[in-house]
Amino acid sequence: PPPPLFSSRRRHTRYFLESRGLGDVYKRQLVTESIGRVYTQEISETDETVKKALGLLPADADLWESLVEFQADAVAGFYAPLDGRLYVVGEPGGQTGEVSLGREIDQVLVHELVHALQATHSDLVDVTIGLLDHDDLAFALGALLEGDATWAGYRDDQLSYGLPVPPPEEVASEFEAHWSEEQHQEVPRLVRESLVLMYPAGYALVTRILDAGGVPALDAALLDPPLTSEDVLHPERYLDSSGPAPLRFLQLETERIAPSPECTTVGSNSFGEFGLRIWAKERGMEDPGAAAAAEGWDADRAVVFDCPSGTAFGGLVQFGRAARAREFAEIARRLARPSTRVDDSGARVLLWANLT
Repeated sequence: PPPPLFSSRRRHTRYFLESRGLGDVYKRQLVTESIGRVYTQEISETDETVKKALGLLPADADLWESLVEFQADAVAGFYAPLDGRLYVVGEPGGQTGEVSLGREIDQVLVHELVHALQATHSDLVDVTIGLLDHDDLAFALGALLEGDATWAGYRDDQLSYGLPVPPPEEVASEFEAHWSEEQHQEVPRLVRESLVLMYPAGYALVTRILDAGGVPALDAALLDPPLTSEDVLHPERYLDSSGPAPLRFLQLETERIAPSPECTTVGSNSFGEFGLRIWAKERGMEDPGAAAAAEGWDADRAVVFDCPSGTAFGGLVQFGRAARAREFAEIARRLARPSTRVDDSGARVLLWANLT
């Protein structure tokens, strides 16, 4: 996932876009500039190369353009990184330059002001800004931060307007209905699902945390956050322990596995249980099967090389049990592209192409 649009420790100011028509153009410009401050087009191109090589993106996908278009279409407001400004889109009012801010905009304002408070009182926002080679951790932290802000928006609706705070299932259904694959077929699955799922999955996690211990438990979670998409997708595992397990980081020794000394490392990343689900769906599996295939994930790391002989890559996935690793290896051999080799040993599975 790209860096979230909400981080800064500087003074925040409210800015309103003057009209819906002007706002669409201006919003894209603001989103482009805000994303580009920490996730440049150059970084995006490298990211795209890595994800295409590993099968997480279609060959014809334009990651940068898809990301900008989808976020510009999706956001009604955002807390911009680094410059400390809060932007909200309002409807045109009766006089030139005036805008109308209704209840829905109140909720957006609360959501983004929570992000400003998170930036002031937690280090998690700062961590997400520079986290460009560990998508799994970025998803987990982003989900907690977005879940916190989403719950605060609904809670403000309850206090201000007497509206009920919706259950997680209702929120998930609304997000999926509004940003369904059928309506956004042009958006790569990885982009759409990572950004859309982050909110309802984070909201479900935060709801479980609040049910277990109230706001103090949520404050504690911001100090001891979920560290993997597994923690977010399975809140009971995060809550049933004394906190998240230590983050496992698999090390791939690039010098030893590169096909030749002339190879250069394009990039490396970790994608987590969520990433395994996306990979399986890109290879043709439906949601239930993809979720089952990724079950038991424990850690992963992938690296992509640019070599004189072509692209080479290795993706190492560790599972909690050797039996689960064997099951995934069997699935991967059926789904992987013909050029991809799949080896398993104990609790680990290696997907690779053109390595030594």
